[in-house]
Parts: sequence; structure tokens; C-alpha cells
Amino acid sequence: GYVTAWYDQSGNGANATQSTTGQQPMIYDRVAAAVVTENGKPALQFTAFSDTGFSMSLPNIGSNYLGASVHKLTLSSSTRVFYHTSTNFSTTGVTAFYSGGKPAVSAAIAGSSGGKIAATATTNNQILHVGQLSSGTLKLFVDGSEETATTSWVPNNNDHIGKRADGFFEFQGTLQEILLWNTDESSNRTGIESDINTYYSIY
Repeated sequence: GYVTAWYDQSGNGANATQSTTGQQPMIYDRVAAAVVTENGKPALQFTAFSDTGFSMSLPNIGSNYLGASVHKLTLSSSTRVFYHTSTNFSTTGVTAFYSGGKPAVSAAIAGSSGGKIAATATTNNQILHVGQLSSGTLKLFVDGSEETATTSWVPNNNDHIGKRADGFFEFQGTLQEILLWNTDESSNRTGIESDINTYYSIY
């Protein structure tokens, strides 16, 4: 069984869709005769070699943003993007990705680029990834702990889940949760992390 739409629960109608059969992530494995799960909870299985992913339409992100996601990477070679928000160097965009097995988040803010990358590899581990922009300052939290090593990123256009907007850097692994705010949620971050972790029992 494969997923054609990942529905937005916010009421804004920013549904993520994929109409191409070979690029839809799997939710039910007929060989195993079971729903795909990670740590006992349903998950979408993305396959890099099938160019799996969704396109969507999100509101513009300003200098404030928070994105939280739950996923597990199973292919660490090259860059692997699990979600990407639009930017054209005149607006803010964010990419949540892996580089060499290390979870990372980067942002272009009114034409500039920058990012933070985790200092330890987490390939084959389920993680809670939080990227936060607060008044233009970017931070990355992995399983509730802030990471500080830096990297750079070249932004791209359009909103996608499972790959970058140009179709490259496809994610391989499972995705279970993506929550995006275009507001400053820094004062709520620890509560958001706690609620997500309570449900998924990640750490």
C-alpha cells in the first residue's frame, strides 16, 4: 500500500501529494502483511532509488520558524533531505537534511545561507529533529539536545517532503511526523519535544 497524500492537519490545506505511482512512499508491506512501523508506530517508507517524495505548498517563512520531525535514516551517503521549504533568496527557506549520516538544518534568510549540523552520526537510529529560527537565529536540536557544529547550504525553490525541490538528495528511511510553524515557538520548544517524545518514546 502506498501513500498519495500526506494531509495537513492545521486547517490551512497545505497537503503534500504525489501522483506518480513509483514515487509514492510505502505504508503497508504486503510481503510482511503488515503496516510499516518504527518503534511500534506507523511510518512512511521512503526509497531514494525510487525518487520517493511529496510536493506541497507552504506559507512563506519569515525570520521565525520551528520544524519538528520524527524519522530514521537508512542510507547515509551524500546529502539526504527529509523536508525542504521554499526560498528564492528573497524569502526565508529551510532544509532539514542529513550530511554524511549527521542530521542537520539550514536556512536562507533574505538571501543569506547558514546552518548547524549535528556532531555525531545517527544513521539507523530513530530521532526527533527540531530546527528553530528565532529572530533569524538558527538552532538545531536532536533528541532534545542542542547541536552546535556549523555547515553551509545552497537553497532551492519549492516545498517538498522526502527530497530537495530540484529532485536531488532523496531521503531513504522512515518518516513519521512533520510539524511546521512559521512563528516563533522557541518558548514552547521543550514542551513540543516532550509531547512528541511521549508519543514515540524515542529517548
